[in-house]
Amino acid sequence: MDFGTYNDAISHIHLCIITHKFKHTTRVNQLLVPFLSLLVGSVQVIHRPALLLDL
Repeated sequence: MDFGTYNDAISHIHLCIITHKFKHTTRVNQLLVPFLSLLVGSVQVIHRPALLLDL
């Protein structure tokens, strides 16, 4: 897959999510906020292995 096509697809998905969010803000927030929190948490753990020792 061409990187340009991949980036366009990602941009399109983001645009759809943003558009959907404005239409159904509460519903999307209920779904996305926990997911994004987990995603951010996972990234922090990956980048900071020391956090695993504190658990």
